[in-house]
Amino acid sequence: MPPLEQAGTFRGQIVSYGGYEPKSGAKAVAITVLIEEIWEDGEWRDWREYKIEAEGNVWVVGKDGTLNERQVRNLVDNAGWDGSFLSVVEARWKPTPVQIVVQEDEYRGVVRFPIAFINAYDSTPGGGNMTVDAARAIDSSLGPQIRALTGNQARNTAPAPADGPQRAAKPKGGKQSKPVSKAAPPASQAPETPADDIPF
Repeated sequence: MPPLEQAGTFRGQIVSYGGYEPKSGAKAVAITVLIEEIWEDGEWRDWREYKIEAEGNVWVVGKDGTLNERQVRNLVDNAGWDGSFLSVVEARWKPTPVQIVVQEDEYRGVVRFPIAFINAYDSTPGGGNMTVDAARAIDSSLGPQIRALTGNQARNTAPAPADGPQRAAKPKGGKQSKPVSKAAPPASQAPETPADDIPF
């Protein structure tokens, strides 16, 4: 079957797997996923007719022997792994359908598209568990109120006119507010190290 040649979020079946242990001492579960759907324009689109496969290594042990707990949980929770490498090597593992994120990776001048990480099959791409229909319903019912609040926030934070006072507005209570930092992505969404650049 042809390999995947684009980045994106997909759903499909793990059709083959194996244990992988390079000379570094790291250990991975190598998986091949037959793509069934692609996430495009906020919805899942059928890709079964193309019979395309994606491959990747899920690194569960670093080269220093450190267990990558997040990757173990991803395989256990999202792909039905029992945590045993013996079940992988003996082909006793019965994987459940998965959702995968594929990212472009260039290694030694060769561009490829390996599986970067695994998510739960029914999870909404981008994080959370909200469906597209639920998001549309919320936007329809509460959108005007949310837009009013964001409009007020934009007015409150607008810069002073060029010919106006250059003094910064004093926060309520006389205390300097802390800058708001962007939240880190969920652990299951964090991209992995390219497959041949063994982590840890």
